[in-house]
Amino acid sequence: MQDGIPSGGAFSGTYTSGNLFATTQAGVGKHTVVYQFTDSTGYKDTAHAQIEVHALPVVDFRPVTPRCANAASFVLNTGTPEGGSYKQSGNVNSSFNPADYGFGLHQVFYNYTDSNSCSNSKLIYVTLHTSPEVNLDLDTSFCEGAAPYQLIGSQSGGSYSGSGVSFGGFFTDSEGAGIHEITYSRTDSVNFCSDSTKDSIEVVALPAKPVITRNANILYASSGYIYEWFNAQGTSRSSDSSFVPGADGNYYLVVTTETRCVSESSDTLKFTILGLELISSPNPWRLVQPLSGEIHLVSMASKEMSFSVFSMEGKLQGKISLDSRGEASMSLLPGIYLFREDESALAKSVVVY
Repeated sequence: MQDGIPSGGAFSGTYTSGNLFATTQAGVGKHTVVYQFTDSTGYKDTAHAQIEVHALPVVDFRPVTPRCANAASFVLNTGTPEGGSYKQSGNVNSSFNPADYGFGLHQVFYNYTDSNSCSNSKLIYVTLHTSPEVNLDLDTSFCEGAAPYQLIGSQSGGSYSGSGVSFGGFFTDSEGAGIHEITYSRTDSVNFCSDSTKDSIEVVALPAKPVITRNANILYASSGYIYEWFNAQGTSRSSDSSFVPGADGNYYLVVTTETRCVSESSDTLKFTILGLELISSPNPWRLVQPLSGEIHLVSMASKEMSFSVFSMEGKLQGKISLDSRGEASMSLLPGIYLFREDESALAKSVVVY
């Protein structure tokens, strides 16, 4: 209570103690308070006043529907009478963002002050349910046309969506080459909270159909990273970018990229060794087999010559250089070999026993 005039007097009344008035005990209504003052001569006088106690405003704050912990931010608007303020985590804020809290129970107050400056508040708890755990770790890349890839999230019961996804699998040939984003979504069966995660799969285009070009008795492959030459029976003959067949026949090529994507087969090339029939007498060079497993090469030409030696699989076995009218020997394992004079591309086959 305010001091009486003159100061130094005493207050009295039903709900008065010293200079304090107990509004809670007094309750709503008007209450009389007496102030008595005695001067230095002993003369006393009293004054009366009324204190009015107003009722607190009736405040209600209806419960908020439970949310999932990953739900979007929402506005608090269930407090009445209108015009109050919402307080959460010590701050006034009418927007509640579940991402700031996580799952569990969280206090929110609604405070209201009426025209008499009387305030009241009500507390509720906002319930946030935990979101289901979701993880997705996909293989990074597949070749176009590869077999369907079964999508498997870290937790069962979810669903997959995205380009190329059908029946829980990813079909590499449905969308073509490129980066394809896959979404894995899951909803729990208790609180029906959902969550999702994303990962990407790359579909790598197949290399172009290879083309075989020929120069004399050498076959060359179009660009690739890994090469595989085959004969008509499907037997692999060489893995080099160029190939010297050791026999007449039909040959085709398959190339593989650095990403391990395999091309379709090239067109089949019908190959006939050139040069064997073109060597006529006098022959500028000849082959002699003086010992088992050894071939002797003799030049009758008055110039230097170089030779390449190939196996039947087209693999280079070595190089031989001859001086003018020179000779050289080479040891070889049993088999059939092709000796080719590099400058003229004339060749001769020989059997080593």
